[in-house]
Amino acid sequence: MACGGNVCRTENTAEPEASFDTEQRVIPLGEVVPSANSSKPGGDAHPSGAVGNASEGETWETRQAAMELCYAAAAGNTVLMQSLLDAGHNPCNSDYEGKTPLHLAAAAKTGALEVTKLLLSHRANVNAGDRWGQTALYQAQRAKNFEARQMLLDSGAELQNSSLRQQAADNLWSVNRAELHIERELSSTLKSIVHLANWRGTQVVVKCAKLDQVQLMKTYTERNKSEPSIGHSFNDDTLQAMHKELLHEIELLQSFRHPDLVMFMGAILEEEESVMFITEYMSGGDLERYFMEKRRQSNGELWRPSLWQLLDWSTAIARALSFLHNCSQPVVHRDLKPLNLLLTKKLELKVTDFGISKMIPHASSATDHEHYTMTGGVGSWLYMAPEVVRHKPYDVKVDIYSFGLILYFMSSGRSPFYDLGRDPELVLKEYIKGNEPRPRFQECAKQLQPFMCAAWHVDVSQRPSSQELVRELSALQAAPGKCTCLIS
Repeated sequence: MACGGNVCRTENTAEPEASFDTEQRVIPLGEVVPSANSSKPGGDAHPSGAVGNASEGETWETRQAAMELCYAAAAGNTVLMQSLLDAGHNPCNSDYEGKTPLHLAAAAKTGALEVTKLLLSHRANVNAGDRWGQTALYQAQRAKNFEARQMLLDSGAELQNSSLRQQAADNLWSVNRAELHIERELSSTLKSIVHLANWRGTQVVVKCAKLDQVQLMKTYTERNKSEPSIGHSFNDDTLQAMHKELLHEIELLQSFRHPDLVMFMGAILEEEESVMFITEYMSGGDLERYFMEKRRQSNGELWRPSLWQLLDWSTAIARALSFLHNCSQPVVHRDLKPLNLLLTKKLELKVTDFGISKMIPHASSATDHEHYTMTGGVGSWLYMAPEVVRHKPYDVKVDIYSFGLILYFMSSGRSPFYDLGRDPELVLKEYIKGNEPRPRFQECAKQLQPFMCAAWHVDVSQRPSSQELVRELSALQAAPGKCTCLIS
C-alpha cells in the first residue's frame, strides 16, 4: 500500500488501455483475426478465465466474429458494424479480456454514439463486465463520451462498485476503513445516515446507506456499550435503491472540484465493507437550522440577515450552479433547498447532497436538448419547479427556480408559500391544477426582488442562467455606496 495526497492507494490493478490499435490496418471482413491468447483454432483459453474467452464449446468462427465486432466498435465504423450484425454475429460476444463490442464503442474516439446506439438496438448486454469487472458505462465515463454514457444509462446500465473502486485506486481517493473513527450522528433520512468522524486527525462527515448503520456504528457502540438501532426495515428493492443512489453520488462527487461545493475527500468501496464516503465537515450546519436557531434566539421573532450576508450567500449558490450547469456535461442538482446548503464556522456557504442530481446532454451537442426528459416529481416538494411536478420535460432551469425560492427564504425569514398552510403538498396541488402560485416577493429586500421574480418566472425560457445571476449579483456586491439595509 502506498500513500498519496489525502488517501491510501491499494495495489494498482488498473486495466490496460483498449487492445485495438485502429491506426495499424483495416481488417477485411472475413479475414481470420487470431485472439491474443491463441495462434490457431482451438487454442487454450486465456488464463484469466474472463467472460468471452475461448471455451471447450466455443468455435473458432465465434472467436473470429467477436474480434471483428470489437474492431468495428473500436474504430467507430457503423457500416462494418451493421454488416456484421446483419450477418447474425452476436453483439454480446467478447474478446480475450472480456470486453464486448459495447465496451469498445463506448470508449471510441469517433463514432461512439452511433455504434453504441446500433449495438443497443441489437440487445447488447449493457451491464456486461470485462476481466476487471468494468462495464461499458465505465468506459464511456473514462473516455468522456457523455452522450454515449447517458444512452447507456437510459438503456438500463448500472453503476458498479468495482468500477468506482478502480477509479478510487487510480485517482488516490480510496479510504482505509480502519483509519475512520466514527463519532456522533449528525442527521438521517429514510435512505441515508450522516455521522461526524475523525480521519487522520481531521474532523470529517461520513455518509452511508441507512441499512449500513449497524456496521458504521460498530466501533462507536463498542466504546459506548450500546446497541445501534436503525428503526426501519427495508425490502430488497429499497436496499438496492439505497446503494445505487450512494454510488451515483460518489461518482459525481469524485469528479467535482469547486470552492462553493462541499469537498469530497474519499470513499470506502472494498467488497467486504459497506459503501460510504467522506466529505469536509461544515461546522455551521445547514441554512434551515441556522435560521431556526436565530429565530429561537430572537424569542420567536422573524430573523433576517443583513443584505451583505444575503448577497454573499446568494452569490455562492449562483457560482456553484454556474459550475454545475456549465460542466462538459451539465449537471442538474434537482434538490436545491436550505437543508442542502451548509455553513462553515465563518458562515461561508457551500452546496451539498447530489444523491438525485442528473447529468444531461449539453445544449450544443444535443438537438433535442430542450425536450430532454427526466424523472418527474423528483426533489423536495416545497422547492420543486412546476414543470417537475407536472412531469414535463425540464433542464437546468429547475435549479434556477429553486434558487429564487431560496432567495425568498433567506431574505424574508419565512418558508415559501407559508400563507398556503404547513402542508407542502398544497403547493403541488396548485401546480397540478395549472395554477402558478408564487411567494410574496414584497416581503423581501428590495434589492433582491428582481432576482427572485426572474428566477421563478412562469416562462422557463425567461429565467436567467446561472452565469447571468453570478454576473449581476457580483455587480451588486461591488457597487459602491449602496444601502445595505433590508428596507423594502
